[in-house]
Amino acid sequence: MISRRVLMTYAAAVVSCWLCGAAARAQYVDNSGCVQCHQTAPQPNDFCSVTPAAVWARDDKHRQAFFLLHESDPTDPQKGATKRELVRRILGFDLREAFVDGRYFRMKAGDDTETARRVATVKACLRCHATWPKNADAIDPRTPPVSLDLGVS
Repeated sequence: MISRRVLMTYAAAVVSCWLCGAAARAQYVDNSGCVQCHQTAPQPNDFCSVTPAAVWARDDKHRQAFFLLHESDPTDPQKGATKRELVRRILGFDLREAFVDGRYFRMKAGDDTETARRVATVKACLRCHATWPKNADAIDPRTPPVSLDLGVS
């Protein structure tokens, strides 16, 4: 049987998560609000661990989904070159050619047919390797709804 303390802890966690996410209903948001509670355990409890953000950031392959497409390391430009070459062969062009710059914050405008094709191709990849759903294009077709570095949630 679940103790009253565990039940109250669970209820408080559910309400907290609901309140944090209430403003973001039907939107894609980054994980900064979640990490505030889920990075470190503020109070140990019998119900569940509240540290999944640390595990997600360190070990979860979903977190690395977008990184696997580019594997860029500013401290070592050669690192990830093999992976970038593989992605270039799959796409038929370098991933960076669809973005304004190498930081992957914004897609190119697609003013010409070839750029538009490349942007559409990369967005198709990002539907699985990041959080960029089709309906986000109605808000801003060039900027992802959340940072691509967050991978897939």
